[in-house]
Amino acid sequence: MQLKSIILLLKIYRQYIENEERYKRAYIWESQQVFVQKWDINAVDMKAMYLASLDNSRSRRLWNRENFEPRKVMAEILGHQPDYGRMLFSDLLNEERDLTGRLHRFVYGCNELFSDYLDSHAGSRLQSHFHTDNFEMAFLYLAFRYPEKYSFYHPESFKYFLEETKARDIPEGNDPDRFVKVVNMVNVWMQKEPSLWEIHLKRLNPSTDYMNKNLLWVYDFFLYVHEKNISVQSLLTT
Repeated sequence: MQLKSIILLLKIYRQYIENEERYKRAYIWESQQVFVQKWDINAVDMKAMYLASLDNSRSRRLWNRENFEPRKVMAEILGHQPDYGRMLFSDLLNEERDLTGRLHRFVYGCNELFSDYLDSHAGSRLQSHFHTDNFEMAFLYLAFRYPEKYSFYHPESFKYFLEETKARDIPEGNDPDRFVKVVNMVNVWMQKEPSLWEIHLKRLNPSTDYMNKNLLWVYDFFLYVHEKNISVQSLLTT
């Protein structure tokens, strides 16, 4: 990856968060705060705890949008098999185990739980559990549980960022370990950008949003660059 490209993209991102009247993804830090306050793997009622942990007063877009309802389906699964579900999340969030192995076991376990749920609910109209091997939901749980180590994973935005920064050997599929490595490296450079963190915090509400160090802003950075189709080459030639 070219450092000069990362720094250039950060300058553009800085302009965005300085001038954007309403930080359109600020709601994700409210979700982070709610999760930190509510998540308890030992809760008696696993389903109720899960639903309380994934809540937001401003937006539910992280888990409820067109043809995407992972929160709803996982809650049903946890109501059906709470102990198995607890074991599944305990394994995913166990930092003593290999990340890639945890992710694949989590997806496999979700497949098994969903299949068992459908067998027991013949009239169910649920078509998917949405916890797939693109790892979007798995990384959401990881980022909420360990905010200084993980960020949300959006494969298309991550790949676009790698391409624009001239990274070598861009993976064709998902490479969780590389994603985590890149996110943490980019976070270091974001922290070095003068006053960028302070500008970010001004967009948040201290009474509702997570204000401690976290890597969710790296996700916002990647997503912004991708959404705007920002071309480093074009920036260098203007």
